[in-house]
Amino acid sequence: MGTQSTWEKARTQQVRPGVSVSGGPVIQRDTVNFIPVGATITAADNPTTRRVDVTVTATGGGSGTPFGVAAGTNTYTATLGLTSYTTGQSVIVQFTNANTGASTLNSDSLGAKAIQIAGAALTTGQITAGASLELVYDGTQFQIVGELGGVGPAGPANRFIVPLSDGNQSTKFDATTKRVLGQRYFDPTLAQWGTSGTSTATLYMILQTTNGAIAVGGDLYRETGAGSPVTVATLPTTTSVTAAKVSVDVSAAFKSTGTPGIFDCRFWITTYNGDDQATCSGAWVEVQP
Repeated sequence: MGTQSTWEKARTQQVRPGVSVSGGPVIQRDTVNFIPVGATITAADNPTTRRVDVTVTATGGGSGTPFGVAAGTNTYTATLGLTSYTTGQSVIVQFTNANTGASTLNSDSLGAKAIQIAGAALTTGQITAGASLELVYDGTQFQIVGELGGVGPAGPANRFIVPLSDGNQSTKFDATTKRVLGQRYFDPTLAQWGTSGTSTATLYMILQTTNGAIAVGGDLYRETGAGSPVTVATLPTTTSVTAAKVSVDVSAAFKSTGTPGIFDCRFWITTYNGDDQATCSGAWVEVQP
């Protein structure tokens, strides 16, 4: 056996000889398994065997996002472990069957809520059999914001979603120091997207403020590519103290003549006072080739 490094010696000295975690000697473990957000951790001390058994039960496939499999067709039901519907809540649902029209999701018997894309009821085939979709509850219904795994079709070939951010994020920054919610590289010139000179695209953000007297703003910003950096479009501000879906046209950036690059989604509070803040619980671009 080779000479121990300083770190190995220190690690060994800090552990009582013979102590094991989940059956394995601590001083022989070189892999660190990071515990996911939302996980339940249970530890049991067994003095007889000088062993501590640790069990980690993950929520939402290890990401902290609730996950479940939906049964049915159009009137879907799933067990996601929710106790209530919360505005801005993101969930991942694997749909066993494709939809054939307008659809709803009833999670944990909390009641059926419409499933939509950008505020519109679903049409046939926008949920495909076996698809795992990310949905955000906007306070009234579930909005599909993308497929699990990144950019991809979330419906038929004539519409797709480019997810930019999910989950609640907050900022006290004003317009001079905008907070970046998320980034995504997109090349509208690629044939796989089917874009043309008449394609349309809309940026959607779910925003709210802690003070109805102070507005929240947001924009889409291209930081790389020819002519960058450039602000693609700026959302109208909102003073809603509850989650509000705000949108702006961003078609020019997503036509076949658009410029490939990294797109940033940003938001801010219009007046900085050190106390109030803006919150965004979802952001995405819907493209209609």
